[in-house]
Amino acid sequence: MIKSSRLFSRFKLLSWNIFFVITATWAIGESHKCPDRRKISPCVCIQKSQGVEVTCEGASSNQLREALENFDQNLFYLILKNNSLTSIPPFLLEGLKVRHFYSHYGDTSTIDEGAFSSLVGSIETMDLSHNSFQRIPSKALEALGTLVHLTLNYNNIELLHSEAFRGLRSLERMSLFGNRITHIDSLAFASMGNNLKQLNLGRNQLTTIPIEPLKQVPGLKNLKLSENMIDTIIPDQFREMGGHLDTIILAGNRINELPQKAFAHLLALNSINLERNRIKTIHPEAFLGVEDTLAWLKLGHNRLESFPVAALKHLKTLRELDLRNNSISKIERNAFYPYGIHLKYIFLQNNMIAEIDKEALDNLNSTLRWLYLQSNKLRTVDEATFEKIRYTIEILDIHDNPFDCTCDVVWFREWMQESEKSVVSMPNETECYTPEELRDVPLHDISSSMLRCPTSSSGLKVYFPINVVFIIGLLNWFITVKH
Repeated sequence: MIKSSRLFSRFKLLSWNIFFVITATWAIGESHKCPDRRKISPCVCIQKSQGVEVTCEGASSNQLREALENFDQNLFYLILKNNSLTSIPPFLLEGLKVRHFYSHYGDTSTIDEGAFSSLVGSIETMDLSHNSFQRIPSKALEALGTLVHLTLNYNNIELLHSEAFRGLRSLERMSLFGNRITHIDSLAFASMGNNLKQLNLGRNQLTTIPIEPLKQVPGLKNLKLSENMIDTIIPDQFREMGGHLDTIILAGNRINELPQKAFAHLLALNSINLERNRIKTIHPEAFLGVEDTLAWLKLGHNRLESFPVAALKHLKTLRELDLRNNSISKIERNAFYPYGIHLKYIFLQNNMIAEIDKEALDNLNSTLRWLYLQSNKLRTVDEATFEKIRYTIEILDIHDNPFDCTCDVVWFREWMQESEKSVVSMPNETECYTPEELRDVPLHDISSSMLRCPTSSSGLKVYFPINVVFIIGLLNWFITVKH
C-alpha cells in the first residue's frame, strides 16, 4: 500500500512538471509572436529565439506610436532608423519593455525626461548614434540603472557637463566617438558607479588627455582617445588613474615625443597604440613602470629615424612591436636586445631599411612568428642574418625591396623551394632589381646557372680560387718543360 502511494506521488509530481514545461513553452512562444504586419506598418517584426525584433524606418513619431501600440510584450530589439524624430516624446515607448534600443539617423536632438520611464529595469543597450544631440540627455537617462552599453557616436556634443551620466550605475561600455567634444568637466563621470570598463572618446577635438575626469572611473580597462588633437603626454600624468587600465589608444593625434615615465603607474597596462602621430623622440625611460606588463606596442606611421633601443630594452613581456612607416634606415646589432626573447610579431615595412646587421636577429627567440620587412631598401638577404629564425618563423615578407641577385641569394631561393610550409609571403612579388637582365624575375625562379654560380655559394667562395691556382701552376710547369 505504501509502495503504491509513493508511486502515485511520483507520478503526480512528474505530471505537474510536464504541465509546467508545456505551459512555459507555450507562454514563451506566445510572447515571441509578432502582430499582424498590416497593423504595425511601417515597422517590421521578426520572431527570434531570444525574443521579438522590431525595425521601424521612415516614419513620423505618430506613425511609430500607432505601430508600437500593437506590441503588448517585451521587445528584445527595437530599431528605429531614418525616422522623423527630432525629439523622443514621453508617449512613444509607453508600456513597452525593451532590452536593446537603437535610434539612428532621426535628427534627434532632445529626449523628454520621461521618455524612457517604461524601460526602467529592462534596458541593457542604448544606441543613439547619428543624431543631432548637442549635450548628453542626462535627465532622460538617469533612471536607467540597468543600462550596460551606451553609444552616442556621431552627434554634435561639444562638452560633457558635471555628472552627465548620473544614475547609470551598471554602465560598463560607453562610446562617444565622432562628436565635437573639446571639454570634459572634472566631475563628468561622477555619480555613475564604478563599473565602466570601456570608454571611447575617439575622433573628437580634445587637446589634452582628460586625466582629472578619468580619475572618477577607477575601474576603467580600455581607453580610446584616437583621432583627437592631443599633442603632449606629461610625465607621471597617469599617477591617479587606477591600476586596471590595460589598453590605451592614442592613435591619430599630434604627439611628437614620449617623455620619461609617460605611462608610469598604469600597473596593468598591456597594450599601447600610438600609430599615426608625429613621434620623433622617445625618452630611454618612456616605458618605465610598465616593463613587466606591456605586451603590444604600436608606433607605426611616425617619424622615428632609428630603433628606439634604449626605451625598448627594459620591456620584459613584449610580444608585438609595430614600427611600420617610419624612417628607420638600419637594424642594428642590438636592435632587439634583450627584450626580443618574447617577440612574436614584428612589423617594419615601409621604412628606409637598407642594412640588417648579421647578428641583429640573433636575439629573437624561437617564439618569433611574423616578420614584415617589405617595401624597404634591402639589396640582399644574407644567410647568416636569418639563420636563427628560418626554421621557426611562419611568415616572412620581404617583397618590394631592390634586391641585387648575386650568388648570395641562392640559399634563399633554395629555402623557399625546400621549405615544407609556405613561409615567404608574396613570393611572386619578391623579385630581383639588379642586374638588369634579371629585373622583375622572382627570386624563387632564378637558378645558379642564371647567376653563373657553382652548385652552392660556398663552392664559389672555396673551389673557384683553388681551381685558379691549380690552372696557373699547371701553365707555369708546361712553360718550364717546353723551354
